[in-house]
Amino acid sequence: MLHRLFGSLFTSGVFRKYSAHNSRVHVPKRTFWLRGLRLGGPILVRFLKTWVGTPASNTKFWRNIGITAFGLGIPIVYTIYESKDIEPHTKRTRYILASKEDELRLGQDASNFLKEFFQDVILPSNHPLVEQARMISNDIIKVTGRDDLNWELTIVHSQERNMFVLPGGKIFIFTGIYSVLENTDQLAAILGHEISHAIARHGVESLTVSYVWTITLIVIRGLLGETFTGNWGSLFVEMLQSLQYSRKLETEADEIELILMTKANYNPYEMLRFWNTSSKAEDTDGVVPPGSIH
Repeated sequence: MLHRLFGSLFTSGVFRKYSAHNSRVHVPKRTFWLRGLRLGGPILVRFLKTWVGTPASNTKFWRNIGITAFGLGIPIVYTIYESKDIEPHTKRTRYILASKEDELRLGQDASNFLKEFFQDVILPSNHPLVEQARMISNDIIKVTGRDDLNWELTIVHSQERNMFVLPGGKIFIFTGIYSVLENTDQLAAILGHEISHAIARHGVESLTVSYVWTITLIVIRGLLGETFTGNWGSLFVEMLQSLQYSRKLETEADEIELILMTKANYNPYEMLRFWNTSSKAEDTDGVVPPGSIH
């Protein structure tokens, strides 16, 4: 799913190695205290368990609980207030830690890394496939009204049937996906889907969710300890959240995609035909449909 790919990109050893040699790699300002809590969380939880005490010492216990809640509550409430956002198409309320400036920088950093990684297999800008995809994507981008994003299209020569978009409008297409495309409307459908992710800010929203759940899991493991119950409990919660939330974003992108395709004068029903073709391809050769893995 989108947030898995985006999350793994920013947490993988490869990207950390790239970041260490690139001073431009940007971290959202609002995540600094969360990153500190993520790193020092286990130590903090152990300290609180010792300092707060037990219910047996009633006065000390409730006093320290109050102090702890107040101390942690101030930055948490402030962060929630600052990060509240509304998706303009579906009117869904969500919370995003990264500002729009942070989003553009994060996407640019990731795009630079990927273009360097795939530099030997990226199609030139004058390649027919690139020109066709650029023309269609421009048609869809025009109806979004989002000229503030740094839109860019990159096509990678690969047998993999996949495509994805990075924050800020950096679209990557793998040529293997053309094997299941039947017409330009279907290409418009998958481009519209990725453009929908970009304008809905799903990349940085997923990153925010990952941060919050990481901290939650640190607390769970800190309270339960490094035990079988603690480890498997946190793993179960993480998997449940991952599957549920990623599907939610995919569904929302589908809704926005239909609106964009209609406005750009492409046939939205071709989206259904494309998914059917992709599903048949999965049944015959075991390749997962692009919309299920990006």
